[in-house]
Amino acid sequence: HPSVEVHDEAGILQSEPLAKEIQAMRFRQDVHVAVLTVPGWDVDNLNDAVLEYARSHSGDTDVPWISTSNSNYWSDGLVILAVAPEARKVGCYFGEDITIPLRQQAAVQNAAKDQYRIGDWYGGTVSMAKKTADLMGRPGSGDVGTTYAMPGVVAIAGLAWLCCYLYRGLAAR
Repeated sequence: HPSVEVHDEAGILQSEPLAKEIQAMRFRQDVHVAVLTVPGWDVDNLNDAVLEYARSHSGDTDVPWISTSNSNYWSDGLVILAVAPEARKVGCYFGEDITIPLRQQAAVQNAAKDQYRIGDWYGGTVSMAKKTADLMGRPGSGDVGTTYAMPGVVAIAGLAWLCCYLYRGLAAR
């Protein structure tokens, strides 16, 4: 279960229930989930806004968001789920030790977009957290080949071996 902190600067979330719901989720790795809402219509670049928030509020967060060993990276074990509701921007950010491929980061963001479009900020954030928990630490990084194709081939090979074994046993009788 992750540790969670919610920084609802835009005033759109129910922070306590959201934190409890995300804490109840199971991740494959130990993580700290930070949820950030950025207010304002003038958010042109959500990446810069999240970075600026992390730098200016370093004492307000439960854990440091920026790595102490290299200030160009997020802290290890950190997942940031960010949304700028008025500017219509969404993003997710990961520490270097738990990062996922860019296409999976896009899947995390897309998990919330339908709900965000109708103004369900709470539900969209929960969807992002669920998708993150599903993708993070998945064997083979969630690649289609390692998730579906390789297990299918192994299952077919095992079934063929079992049929051959049974046939040889019956033929020997």
